[in-house]
Amino acid sequence: MAESILRTTHLTPDGEAAVGRIAIWAAAAERNLVDLISFLEGTDLATNRKNVTLTASASVKKNRILVRDSPVLLSDEQSEVYGVLDNVGELLRERNAVIHAMVGTSAEAGAATFRSPRGNPDRTLTVDDLAHLAERLNEAAWQVFDCQVLVARANGRG
Repeated sequence: MAESILRTTHLTPDGEAAVGRIAIWAAAAERNLVDLISFLEGTDLATNRKNVTLTASASVKKNRILVRDSPVLLSDEQSEVYGVLDNVGELLRERNAVIHAMVGTSAEAGAATFRSPRGNPDRTLTVDDLAHLAERLNEAAWQVFDCQVLVARANGRG
């Protein structure tokens, strides 16, 4: 049996770690989006987690519809949640451009090129770019969680 050879990407270990953090925090944001659906629908979290298999973009769209139709959210609360949903949706699209890409070399020192299999333009990102995206996803995941709290309070008021 041939010995397995680990082939590296053209990312530094710090870059690879940043990509891992992107994946971790994007998953947290997606989970929180699914949970927000439960809060807006008034359904049980555990049941909803078993039944919801929406993509990230579909979760954002469903949440937007539920926010629009919410009988308990005030206008300014709806605007706040819409802003969070727009932000997290954009960040998850940025995540896709990293996670679903082939990683190649770049002429730019300390950077790698991410080549999308979907025909999107190549993106050259540094370790700092990747770390910043991970941080923004972390913040967005918590903002979606905060929206759950906002909706829970609104439900208690309504």
